[in-house]
Amino acid sequence: MTTAAHRDLAAWLLAQEMGNDSTPGSVYEAAERVCQEMGRRLTELVTAEGYRALLARAVHLARPEFPFLRPITSGSATDSCLAALRTPPDDMDPAMSHGAYTAVLGGVIALVTTFIGEELALRVVRDAWPDASLGDRGPRLEEART
Repeated sequence: MTTAAHRDLAAWLLAQEMGNDSTPGSVYEAAERVCQEMGRRLTELVTAEGYRALLARAVHLARPEFPFLRPITSGSATDSCLAALRTPPDDMDPAMSHGAYTAVLGGVIALVTTFIGEELALRVVRDAWPDASLGDRGPRLEEART
C-alpha cells in the first residue's frame, strides 16, 4: 500500500531532480530520471524483468486516482520508463500530471519496500541520492510502517 510517506519521498525525489527548472516537461524529465536511476539500482536486486513488473504494478495502482493512466503501460528500466506519461491529455492541469508521476514513483517505492524490505529500499534511495537524509531534510520512509 502506498502511504503518504512513500508519496512524500517520491515528491522530494522529483523536486531534487527538477531543481529550479519549472519549464513545461521538467516534471516528466525529472520523473524519468528518478525512474531510470531507481531502475538501474533495482535491476541488480530484482532483475530488469522484476523492475518492469514493479513499475507496471505501480502504474496499475495509480489508475483509480488518475483515470487517464488506464491505457498506459510502463516502459523498461533501460528504455524510457514513463514514455507513455510524457504527453498527458491536452486539457489536464499540470498539477495533475505531477500528481500522477508522484503516485507512480511512490507506488514503486512502496512496492520495493514491501518486496525487498525497508532497509534495502532505503539503501537504493540513498545510493542514488546521497543527500536524501530521510530524516529532518526529507520525508521519513520509516513512517510508512505505521
